Amino acid sequence: MRPHTVLSVVVVVAILGLVALGAWIWWPQEVEPGRVVAEEVEPEPVEKTVDGGEMTGATAEVPEFGPKVFVFDMGVGAGGSVTLGNPRLVYGGAPNAASLPEMFTVELLDAAGEVLAARPVFDPRWTFVWDDEEDRDEVALAEAAEAPVVVRFVPGAAVAAVRREGVVVAEVEVSGLVAAFCQKNAEDPDCRGVEGTEPN
Repeated sequence: MRPHTVLSVVVVVAILGLVALGAWIWWPQEVEPGRVVAEEVEPEPVEKTVDGGEMTGATAEVPEFGPKVFVFDMGVGAGGSVTLGNPRLVYGGAPNAASLPEMFTVELLDAAGEVLAARPVFDPRWTFVWDDEEDRDEVALAEAAEAPVVVRFVPGAAVAAVRREGVVVAEVEVSGLVAAFCQKNAEDPDCRGVEGTEPN
Protein backbone atom coordinates (compact mmCIF):
# COMPACT_ATOMS: atom_id res chain seq x y z
CA MET A 1 0.00 0.00 0.00
CA ARG A 2 1.35 3.37 -0.97
CA PRO A 3 2.17 5.94 1.79
CA HIS A 4 -0.32 8.51 0.55
CA THR A 5 -3.05 5.87 0.56
CA VAL A 6 -2.27 4.97 4.19
CA LEU A 7 -2.38 8.66 5.13
CA SER A 8 -5.79 9.07 3.45
CA VAL A 9 -7.19 6.09 5.36
CA VAL A 10 -5.92 7.52 8.68
CA VAL A 11 -7.51 10.94 7.97
CA VAL A 12 -10.86 9.36 7.07
CA VAL A 13 -10.85 7.23 10.23
CA ALA A 14 -10.03 10.28 12.35
CA ILE A 15 -12.88 12.30 10.82
CA LEU A 16 -15.36 9.47 11.37
CA GLY A 17 -14.21 9.21 14.99
CA LEU A 18 -14.77 12.94 15.61
CA VAL A 19 -18.23 12.77 14.03
CA ALA A 20 -19.18 9.80 16.22
CA LEU A 21 -17.89 11.57 19.36
CA GLY A 22 -19.87 14.74 18.56
CA ALA A 23 -23.05 12.75 17.98
CA TRP A 24 -22.62 11.01 21.34
CA ILE A 25 -22.13 14.30 23.17
CA TRP A 26 -25.08 16.18 21.62
CA TRP A 27 -27.55 13.30 21.25
CA PRO A 28 -30.21 13.35 23.99
CA GLN A 29 -29.42 10.78 26.67
CA GLU A 30 -32.08 8.43 27.94
CA VAL A 31 -32.48 8.48 31.69
CA GLU A 32 -33.20 5.30 33.56
CA PRO A 33 -36.33 5.35 35.75
CA GLY A 34 -35.52 6.51 39.28
CA ARG A 35 -32.16 7.98 38.29
CA VAL A 36 -31.56 11.63 39.25
CA VAL A 37 -29.55 13.53 36.68
CA ALA A 38 -29.51 16.96 38.34
CA GLU A 39 -31.08 18.32 41.47
CA GLU A 40 -32.34 21.90 41.65
CA VAL A 41 -31.38 23.60 44.89
CA GLU A 42 -33.36 26.61 46.06
CA PRO A 43 -31.20 29.49 47.31
CA GLU A 44 -31.24 29.94 51.07
CA PRO A 45 -32.73 33.19 52.41
CA VAL A 46 -30.23 35.97 52.95
CA GLU A 47 -30.14 37.59 56.35
CA LYS A 48 -29.08 41.20 56.58
CA THR A 49 -28.91 43.45 59.59
CA VAL A 50 -30.06 47.06 59.56
CA ASP A 51 -29.39 49.08 62.70
CA GLY A 52 -29.71 46.05 64.94
CA GLY A 53 -32.86 44.64 63.26
CA GLU A 54 -32.89 41.58 61.02
CA MET A 55 -34.49 41.36 57.60
CA THR A 56 -34.83 37.86 56.16
CA GLY A 57 -35.31 37.14 52.47
CA ALA A 58 -33.24 37.01 49.32
CA THR A 59 -34.72 40.33 48.14
CA ALA A 60 -34.07 42.20 51.38
CA GLU A 61 -32.31 45.49 50.76
CA VAL A 62 -30.10 47.46 53.11
CA PRO A 63 -30.69 51.20 52.70
CA GLU A 64 -27.59 53.19 51.87
CA PHE A 65 -27.18 56.76 53.05
CA GLY A 66 -24.71 58.99 51.30
CA PRO A 67 -23.10 62.23 52.44
CA LYS A 68 -25.26 65.22 53.32
CA VAL A 69 -24.83 68.96 52.97
CA PHE A 70 -26.35 72.12 54.31
CA VAL A 71 -27.34 74.65 51.65
CA PHE A 72 -27.84 78.31 52.58
CA ASP A 73 -28.66 81.46 50.64
CA MET A 74 -25.99 83.99 51.54
CA GLY A 75 -26.46 87.60 50.54
CA VAL A 76 -24.19 90.61 50.73
CA GLY A 77 -25.94 93.96 50.38
CA ALA A 78 -24.94 97.53 49.82
CA GLY A 79 -22.55 98.65 52.50
CA GLY A 80 -21.47 95.05 53.18
CA SER A 81 -24.46 93.84 55.22
CA VAL A 82 -24.62 90.02 55.24
CA THR A 83 -27.60 87.67 55.46
CA LEU A 84 -27.72 83.88 55.77
CA GLY A 85 -31.10 82.24 55.27
CA ASN A 86 -33.29 79.56 53.72
CA PRO A 87 -31.30 76.63 55.18
CA ARG A 88 -31.79 73.18 53.61
CA LEU A 89 -30.34 69.76 54.46
CA VAL A 90 -30.08 67.38 51.52
CA TYR A 91 -28.15 64.33 50.38
CA GLY A 92 -25.15 65.27 48.25
CA GLY A 93 -21.48 66.23 48.31
CA ALA A 94 -19.88 69.57 49.07
CA PRO A 95 -17.67 71.21 46.42
CA ASN A 96 -13.96 71.63 47.00
CA ALA A 97 -13.38 75.02 48.63
CA ALA A 98 -9.62 74.74 49.19
CA SER A 99 -8.75 77.26 46.46
CA LEU A 100 -11.32 79.91 47.40
CA PRO A 101 -10.08 83.19 48.87
CA GLU A 102 -11.26 83.57 52.46
CA MET A 103 -13.44 86.64 52.05
CA PHE A 104 -15.96 85.08 54.41
CA THR A 105 -16.01 81.89 56.50
CA VAL A 106 -19.12 79.82 57.11
CA GLU A 107 -18.96 77.78 60.32
CA LEU A 108 -21.12 75.05 61.82
CA LEU A 109 -21.33 75.22 65.60
CA ASP A 110 -22.78 72.88 68.19
CA ALA A 111 -25.22 73.95 70.92
CA ALA A 112 -22.32 75.03 73.15
CA GLY A 113 -20.82 77.27 70.46
CA GLU A 114 -17.90 75.01 69.56
CA VAL A 115 -16.89 75.08 65.90
CA LEU A 116 -17.48 71.70 64.23
CA ALA A 117 -16.63 72.62 60.64
CA ALA A 118 -15.71 75.67 58.58
CA ARG A 119 -15.17 76.56 54.94
CA PRO A 120 -14.12 79.73 53.08
CA VAL A 121 -16.75 81.51 51.02
CA PHE A 122 -16.32 83.86 48.07
CA ASP A 123 -18.06 87.23 48.13
CA PRO A 124 -21.16 86.72 45.92
CA ARG A 125 -20.92 90.32 44.70
CA TRP A 126 -17.73 89.45 42.84
CA THR A 127 -18.25 88.23 39.29
CA PHE A 128 -15.84 87.55 36.45
CA VAL A 129 -16.54 89.31 33.17
CA TRP A 130 -14.66 88.56 29.95
CA ASP A 131 -12.95 91.59 28.45
CA ASP A 132 -12.54 91.14 24.68
CA GLU A 133 -10.10 94.02 24.37
CA GLU A 134 -7.85 92.76 27.16
CA ASP A 135 -8.52 89.12 26.21
CA ARG A 136 -8.92 88.09 29.84
CA ASP A 137 -11.35 87.94 32.75
CA GLU A 138 -11.91 91.01 34.85
CA VAL A 139 -13.56 91.23 38.23
CA ALA A 140 -16.77 93.21 38.49
CA LEU A 141 -18.21 94.12 41.88
CA ALA A 142 -22.00 94.31 42.10
CA GLU A 143 -23.68 96.55 44.62
CA ALA A 144 -25.51 93.58 46.12
CA ALA A 145 -25.77 89.88 45.33
CA GLU A 146 -26.92 86.53 46.71
CA ALA A 147 -25.58 83.03 46.07
CA PRO A 148 -26.05 79.52 47.49
CA VAL A 149 -23.43 78.25 49.94
CA VAL A 150 -22.89 74.51 50.40
CA VAL A 151 -21.36 73.18 53.61
CA ARG A 152 -20.68 69.53 54.48
CA PHE A 153 -23.05 68.19 57.15
CA VAL A 154 -21.61 67.47 60.57
CA PRO A 155 -23.61 65.63 63.28
CA GLY A 156 -24.38 67.87 66.23
CA ALA A 157 -24.59 71.09 64.22
CA ALA A 158 -27.01 73.56 65.81
CA VAL A 159 -26.08 76.93 64.30
CA ALA A 160 -24.49 78.15 61.06
CA ALA A 161 -22.57 81.43 61.22
CA VAL A 162 -20.80 83.70 58.76
CA ARG A 163 -17.58 85.40 59.84
CA ARG A 164 -15.80 88.28 58.20
CA GLU A 165 -12.32 89.03 59.55
CA GLY A 166 -13.11 86.90 62.60
CA VAL A 167 -16.36 88.67 63.46
CA VAL A 168 -19.78 86.96 63.20
CA VAL A 169 -21.89 88.98 60.78
CA ALA A 170 -24.83 86.59 60.25
CA GLU A 171 -26.12 83.32 61.64
CA VAL A 172 -29.05 80.95 61.38
CA GLU A 173 -30.28 78.09 63.60
CA VAL A 174 -30.21 74.61 62.01
CA SER A 175 -31.02 72.23 64.89
CA GLY A 176 -34.73 72.25 64.02
CA LEU A 177 -33.88 71.57 60.40
CA VAL A 178 -31.77 68.56 61.40
CA ALA A 179 -34.56 67.21 63.62
CA ALA A 180 -37.12 67.48 60.80
CA PHE A 181 -34.74 65.83 58.33
CA CYS A 182 -34.03 62.96 60.70
CA GLN A 183 -37.71 62.34 61.34
CA LYS A 184 -38.04 61.59 57.62
CA ASN A 185 -34.75 59.64 57.45
CA ALA A 186 -34.64 57.94 60.84
CA GLU A 187 -32.56 55.02 59.57
CA ASP A 188 -29.69 57.32 58.60
CA PRO A 189 -26.77 56.54 60.97
CA ASP A 190 -26.10 60.28 61.39
CA CYS A 191 -29.57 60.66 62.84
CA ARG A 192 -28.93 58.41 65.83
CA GLY A 193 -29.32 60.36 69.02
CA VAL A 194 -31.19 63.26 67.42
CA GLU A 195 -34.02 64.22 69.73
CA GLY A 196 -37.44 63.04 68.56
CA THR A 197 -35.99 60.54 66.09
CA GLU A 198 -36.52 56.81 66.43
CA PRO A 199 -35.60 54.26 63.72
CA ASN A 200 -38.54 52.30 62.30
